[in-house]
Amino acid sequence: MRDANRWVLLLPFISFAIAAWLFVGSEVEARAQFERAKESWRLGRYSEAVEIYRSFLERYQNSEYAPEAIWETATIYYYNLHDINGALRHFEGIIAKYPESPWAAKSHLKLAEIYDRELNELSKALEHWNGAVETGALSQEELREVRFQVADARFKVSEFDLALDEFKRIIEEDEGHLAEQARVRIGTILRIRRQFRDASRVFSEILAETECANCRLQAQLGLIESLEFLNQLPEAIEVARSIDTQVYPSEMRQELLDRLFEKRRYYEPGLWNGR
Repeated sequence: MRDANRWVLLLPFISFAIAAWLFVGSEVEARAQFERAKESWRLGRYSEAVEIYRSFLERYQNSEYAPEAIWETATIYYYNLHDINGALRHFEGIIAKYPESPWAAKSHLKLAEIYDRELNELSKALEHWNGAVETGALSQEELREVRFQVADARFKVSEFDLALDEFKRIIEEDEGHLAEQARVRIGTILRIRRQFRDASRVFSEILAETECANCRLQAQLGLIESLEFLNQLPEAIEVARSIDTQVYPSEMRQELLDRLFEKRRYYEPGLWNGR
């Protein structure tokens, strides 16, 4: 009787050991199939890779590799097969099935990118940027990038007050490239609002400090337009002359200069007196 009791006590441990052994074996098999799918992807056999991932997910939906398998399927649809609907369906599937996974935050970011750049649905993009933040899984760098994207979306739909608040906060908290881009956007908003003196000041400050070639070009073009509206054509011409033709085609710069010279001749004092 004592031996029988001993076996009864051991049964839970034996069951646990068997379950652990089966789980490990299953994960080894899952890993092997997962790697086969990745290899097909690397070799450019995209449809084959998608099919292997689909089979993998049917058999191993509880595997630790499952969220990544859906992510990679979505990525193939997006970048390799150019199937936006397929990509959306799979990125959304990660969020629905594995909301606690780090891949859920990444999926929110990728969905925001698709809705912003591909579908021009900024309201949906904003929804997913906010969803990414709410996961709590983003790094500080990713959070700053999301904040800029949200501000830029506000800028694109002419919600200038909200955009200005966000861009100013970015400048206060960041000293890198995003802050420079935010300053360019602020100058652009001021120019759009016809606050040309304020816009000129912001663009001039950017030109005095930035090392970013693209930021510099945007500031130069914004400053030229602002100076034009202020009828400061000689200053606008000098800024146009300073544009680097490595980042702005020389023909376009010449066209800009020709237009400014023509406008200056038209408005030059004494022109209509025959001088």
